[in-house]
Amino acid sequence: MVLTWNSPVIDPPLASFFWTLDGTTAGQFFGEVKVGSKVHMVGASEVEFSEEGMIAIRHVFDFSGALVRTGALKVKPS
Repeated sequence: MVLTWNSPVIDPPLASFFWTLDGTTAGQFFGEVKVGSKVHMVGASEVEFSEEGMIAIRHVFDFSGALVRTGALKVKPS
């Protein structure tokens, strides 16, 4: 798996960034997915800091899209 973080946007006390995750399955991945299936997921994260350090983090990502692309989730064409 390769996790790529884009440059953050910092506006204290928050830092936000987009990221991508790419990889290849080495075993079962949420169902009957063949070994060697490609996984790709995009997302964004926001981190809140205080003098004590990181106090909150929020992630938004397209997990359903990743499952569809690997074949773990089947959808009907529209």
